[in-house]
Amino acid sequence: MAFPILQEQRCETGDAEVTPSDITVGGQANIMFDVYNTGKTTLYNVWVKFEGESITGGDSFLGTISSGATGSVDAMVTGAAATMDDGKIKVVISYENESGVVSTVEKELELFVMEEMMGEFTDDMMGIEGDMGDMGEMEGGGKKFILPIVLAVIVLAIAGIIIFRIRRKKKKEQEELKAGYTRDLEAVRNTCDQKLEETRTENIRQIEEMKREYASQLEEIKSEHVRQVEEMRQEHVKELEEAKNKETSQLEEVKSGYIRQLQAVRDECARQMEEAKAECTRQIEEAKNGYLKQAEQIKAGCEREQEALRWKIKEERDRQRQKISGLRGELDRLVGRIMALKDKVNSAIEN
Repeated sequence: MAFPILQEQRCETGDAEVTPSDITVGGQANIMFDVYNTGKTTLYNVWVKFEGESITGGDSFLGTISSGATGSVDAMVTGAAATMDDGKIKVVISYENESGVVSTVEKELELFVMEEMMGEFTDDMMGIEGDMGDMGEMEGGGKKFILPIVLAVIVLAIAGIIIFRIRRKKKKEQEELKAGYTRDLEAVRNTCDQKLEETRTENIRQIEEMKREYASQLEEIKSEHVRQVEEMRQEHVKELEEAKNKETSQLEEVKSGYIRQLQAVRDECARQMEEAKAECTRQIEEAKNGYLKQAEQIKAGCEREQEALRWKIKEERDRQRQKISGLRGELDRLVGRIMALKDKVNSAIEN
């Protein structure tokens, strides 16, 4: 009886490109990113849909994506209402397996939708010009004062929009930079920990193998010595049995000689075993010291990499601060120009 084996489906996405990142109500933005099939099975009926209160449209059908293949999303979404939250929209990617079971993957994108402001100013300006035309020559001089006011209001509105976009873009860049540095630091820390753990595991394994090898060698030496002693003992016993029939004095001399030889053999075996044991202990100690030294060097290298990354983060933070100071200076100059224009308009009105 056969049972079907279903492989796990995996779907990942690349970085999305939203152009432009800010649109007005009724405007459109292009969203592009890739969908990767990182599993071992085919993805069927792949759909990409965009959800959000501020946008409409953009649904895309990618069809079938084979194992290891890539599907590309190139969609257009339309601004439906002004953004009232943090500007996050949801992308829902759905796909089916061979049995028709639907799975989904979600990711978030950032897209701000703003109210159309320039149209209102244009309508107001056209209405003012119509009223001024109706007034004719009776209020011909007033047109010269109203037109600079309208222009000043338009300039102030544009400046407000520019300032809003600059601040939001600056905040987004800072958050992305901080997240990137955090990921890099975490990756370096994880890599160092992994290297240390692998080195420690390998050192322990090699030490255990050396212990087993030296223990096996000691056991072989011991067995060989025991065998030699046993052979010699048997040979001596045999010789003693043959010499039993000889005179008592000769038997005692032979026995004493054999005892001395046996003691010498035992002493030699004990000395060799001690030397072998001392050599094994020395080699194990040298190997242990070498592995500890390697671990210390790896740890020092990781610490140097972390210190270099900290300096890099500090330098990048200083550059960002200088860049922010430059933007603030440009913003102050723009505000000064606007205030100067406002003073001119007020002076013109007073005159």
